[in-house]
Amino acid sequence: MTQRILSTLGLWVILASALFLGGPTAGVWIITLFCVLTQYELYLILEKAGHLPMKRLGLILGLLIMLGAFYLPQFSDNSSVYPNAELLTASALICAVAILGKKEIAHKSSSFISTLFGIIYIPYMLMHLILLMLHAASLEQGLLLSLWVVVTAKFSDVGGFLIGKYFGKNKLAPDISPQKTWEGVLGAVFFSALAAYLFVLIGHNNLPPSFTPWKAAIIAMPIALISIFSDLVESLFKRQAGVKDSGKMVPGIGGAFDLLDSVILSAPAGYLILKYIL
Repeated sequence: MTQRILSTLGLWVILASALFLGGPTAGVWIITLFCVLTQYELYLILEKAGHLPMKRLGLILGLLIMLGAFYLPQFSDNSSVYPNAELLTASALICAVAILGKKEIAHKSSSFISTLFGIIYIPYMLMHLILLMLHAASLEQGLLLSLWVVVTAKFSDVGGFLIGKYFGKNKLAPDISPQKTWEGVLGAVFFSALAAYLFVLIGHNNLPPSFTPWKAAIIAMPIALISIFSDLVESLFKRQAGVKDSGKMVPGIGGAFDLLDSVILSAPAGYLILKYIL
């Protein structure tokens, strides 16, 4: 547990320093880097489960989706155009053409489905953090909103882990993740709402005026629940593949997928909620 705490604190310090020095552009490249690492680990898990993803192609397309979502609008005369749907469509077309090079018919469908799934589930979902930045009044404000979503999701992890460890009795999904409990769910929602409240309370001068601390705390609750579901999805993949951790990149935590598991589905959820509420 000590190693996990130290790793978590170290990652937050590194992230805060990088964002302070590099601003929104650093934020885009950081999430892109972790996106590529997470997508790679997902492909390894899918391989162990018997699938045949085209890893190199999938990672290249995932990288283009993330960076294209941020940089392509800057070359457009219409600043309201966001090419996220077009990038995913192009990726699907490229994957469909690429599988024609596979020799065995049985490998074609497995390669296409697993490669495209990796693209949709990781970069396309995480890309919504970048879209949230672009939809804000400024990139700096958008960066804080995206960071708020990440903080909300990750403190759901913290609350679920701590409350579940010391007070958890009733299992949430024993067949998928034996460690998770209903008591942990309550802890996750509480810690998430508290972190969301404090984040907006401290940074309210740089956030939309309508985004009050209490509104942030209320919005955080459904995002916390979605982050738990997102975590369970990764646990399901690992259980089917027979692996405990997605990697060993972060001591005490695991791989990049283990680090971002709760953020993957929280990113589009946070984007949609903030887009229509703010």
